[in-house]
Amino acid sequence: MDELDGLRREIAIGIYKSGMLLTWYRDKPSGWILMSGAWSPFYINLRPITSFPQLYEKIIDAFCIMLEKNGIDREKYKAVGIAMGGISIANGVALKYKIPSLYTRKLPDEVKSEENINNYIASHGQHALVEGIINNGDNLILFDDVVTSMDSKMLAINQINYEIKKRGLNNVNVKEVYVVVDRGKGEEKAKEKGLSLHSIIKFDTFVDLLGDKLSKNERDVIRDYLSNSEKFQDKNRQKELEELAKNKL
Repeated sequence: MDELDGLRREIAIGIYKSGMLLTWYRDKPSGWILMSGAWSPFYINLRPITSFPQLYEKIIDAFCIMLEKNGIDREKYKAVGIAMGGISIANGVALKYKIPSLYTRKLPDEVKSEENINNYIASHGQHALVEGIINNGDNLILFDDVVTSMDSKMLAINQINYEIKKRGLNNVNVKEVYVVVDRGKGEEKAKEKGLSLHSIIKFDTFVDLLGDKLSKNERDVIRDYLSNSEKFQDKNRQKELEELAKNKL
């Protein structure tokens, strides 16, 4: 086991113990409705990560090892934190890896496309959608806590593209995305959009890393969900799981 593999296990256990990985069985029998509208038997919330400094440091260390392995030149790249979960991560990586950092502004939930952004700017003034310095020829790396559908990453890229155009910049590249947890098929979805996704933990291995810290019911249901989430959108199936959680010993 190399250093990165060891960190992955420690990070997975730390996320679970600190309550940032929630399951329907342990925490909320009714489950969660994701931003996509899909139902899920688990939920990952890494926004409180800086409240757990030892775990936060391990995440930053893991990212820096990944950047080094991937040949990221400190002279040519900048870190961009995606609001809100990615901001503290990008800042931590920037401090440790010695690269500049920026962050995207939080936009209203209804602003989801380039057209939405243009309409939003037209009605709310010309404030920056990305805070920080971008120069001609910069290579920007996006950082976030979790990836599910890539929607928030594409919104961040739309924000960056708006700023590039507004600032009159050229040859600014955004091709790399780094996340703590890939909930599903993030790599495939990123590739479809011409991006490279790098995650510390893929959720299908998260279950293995946690081992018996999860109950058998949790392990079985989460694995089943990851292999075919569509069948869990059935209300009857959700009700069965809710009753299972409520009636556990």
